[in-house]
Amino acid sequence: MIGLGFKPETFGIKGVDKYAYKLSSLNAAQKLAKNIENKFKDYIINQDPNDLHVIVCGTGFTSIEFAAELATQLDDLCQICGINRAIPKVTCIGRSDHILPIFDDKLSKAAKHKLQKLGVELITNAEVIECQNNGVVICKKDSQTQEFINGNTILWGAGVRGNDIVEKSPLANKRGRIPVDPQLRSFEYPEIFVVGDCAFATSKDVIHAPTAQLSAQMGDYVGRYLANLVLGKANKKDFHFVHRGTICSIGHTDGVGVVYSKRLKGEMAAFMKNTIENRWLFSIGGLSMVFRKGQFRYRTSS
Repeated sequence: MIGLGFKPETFGIKGVDKYAYKLSSLNAAQKLAKNIENKFKDYIINQDPNDLHVIVCGTGFTSIEFAAELATQLDDLCQICGINRAIPKVTCIGRSDHILPIFDDKLSKAAKHKLQKLGVELITNAEVIECQNNGVVICKKDSQTQEFINGNTILWGAGVRGNDIVEKSPLANKRGRIPVDPQLRSFEYPEIFVVGDCAFATSKDVIHAPTAQLSAQMGDYVGRYLANLVLGKANKKDFHFVHRGTICSIGHTDGVGVVYSKRLKGEMAAFMKNTIENRWLFSIGGLSMVFRKGQFRYRTSS
């Protein structure tokens, strides 16, 4: 079974690999967090405002959740480090004309309003054409003019692709993702199962976007399939993805999303997001893990 995860999609844009952080693993996230923390600690010495300007490339889930989480922490960081709160900035840059394009216009606007209340600057309809050590060069799609955005910390969250190992393997793949049949097996080698970001799965001509929800359901399906195989039982059911909904956090106590076709925002969205995370923890470690690592911050947002 192949389930090697993803790697960031840089689209060959100059400077992304060298200058931008990517949230591709726990270690990568901790490295980014440490960099931001050190920038705040050292500001009293360096006095460079660009050290406190974080640029987030992308306006999808990863980028928006990161930007919101960072923005909610800035008050505390500034107070601890003795920094004027007006100096730090968080800027999100996206190609689409609205953020979170997976959602409808109503939820997208709600998310935009919430982010702006947190002080996040949003630049839409713009392409990042180069990352440098002290900022990014963007091209605005409406005017085709270029602009340099200053910032000494850059996060790249503008897309993902399949794993390098898959991409370089002899298996037929599309940017590291292997086309699979209705039972999540490689068309070339039916004895090989593929799940998660490495699988290019479709159903009724609908291409499934790689998400944690999809990966979890794929894992459950293949686990049952292999258990039946060992027991000599027939596997008659094809994989069927049940889309239960999607929630985007905007800090721990706010969010927007859709659950079973119902729009949610504010405290209810945050509650559902925490519930989803706790349910996942329960599935892998039971109640003890939920109590140790679960999310219970259900305070309402303003």
